Amino acid sequence: MHMRSTGFARGGNFVMGYDGQSKIKQLKEELNNAKLELQIAEQNFNNAEPEFIDVAVFEVTSARLKYDALIKRYKKAVLLNALNTHQKTKSI
Repeated sequence: MHMRSTGFARGGNFVMGYDGQSKIKQLKEELNNAKLELQIAEQNFNNAEPEFIDVAVFEVTSARLKYDALIKRYKKAVLLNALNTHQKTKSI
């Protein structure tokens, strides 16, 4: 059984000096991929045969939860990057 990494490991605390812009870029890419996965899951749901409706509902729910979690993570990264940038400019 192949396990795919979701990038949702705990312990992703931000520290001073981290590269906020590359983190934000990475999260944007993950968000785009998650959005595509959600669109595919919704399309599968719309075209599901009756005996696969439950599976399709699960896939849509899972994709939505992943997308929502990534949105929260993205917003946090943007906010922390802005705060970090503000602190750097304030100390100069």
